[in-house]
Amino acid sequence: MTNCCRSVPNFSLELEFIASIILPASFEPVVHKKGMLKKDFVALEDSQRRILRAAYLPEDIISTDVNDPITVSTFYSIMGSAPPLPSQQAVDALQPEDLLPTLLPFQRRSVAWLLEKEGMSVTAEGTIVPQENSSSFSFWEEVMEGNRRWFLNRLSGELSEDEPELPTILGGMLAEEPGLGKTVETIALILLNPAPPEWKPSLSRWDPISRLDVKAVKVCFYYFRFIILSNLLF
Repeated sequence: MTNCCRSVPNFSLELEFIASIILPASFEPVVHKKGMLKKDFVALEDSQRRILRAAYLPEDIISTDVNDPITVSTFYSIMGSAPPLPSQQAVDALQPEDLLPTLLPFQRRSVAWLLEKEGMSVTAEGTIVPQENSSSFSFWEEVMEGNRRWFLNRLSGELSEDEPELPTILGGMLAEEPGLGKTVETIALILLNPAPPEWKPSLSRWDPISRLDVKAVKVCFYYFRFIILSNLLF
């Protein structure tokens, strides 16, 4: 029998193995151990955050060595106006009919910005419609380590294997100088994007938990921490 005619036996080979992936210690969350001082725990968290930011977000590393002091003029030099509107129809649409004062061009741009912060936008045809994709800010940044994808929180330094679910957060802060028309801009915003009927203060419902009649007005509280520097002169 020649070699070409020899029969080849059929067989299968099964392999079973266990693979372990050991991540660097910098990827593991800092654990507050018994007896550890609070300052040491905070220092470890800060060190981990600095390492991760330097490794994956080097463009965000800013030197703390400031040679030029921050003055009012430098602050105004980095400020910019609200983005321009797409058309004259959009400009005209931002003047509510029930508003007696005539909004100036920069005030209409501010009102358009306020509408975007409430999830609305003005089209080139002058129609105010809900935004299809509301832009939301997030501290989470996608990073890659080899073929592994992670999500790094640039603020807290937290690492997550799963993509965090980001809620849609609406609202903003109108912080124009006194006299530029914040009040009239806010009134225009209310007229252009009124609250839905179920938010009317005249409506109420019975809350079985608190056992009270609750007004149908949604209120959000925001807490800010201020650091007062006693050596600043005004």
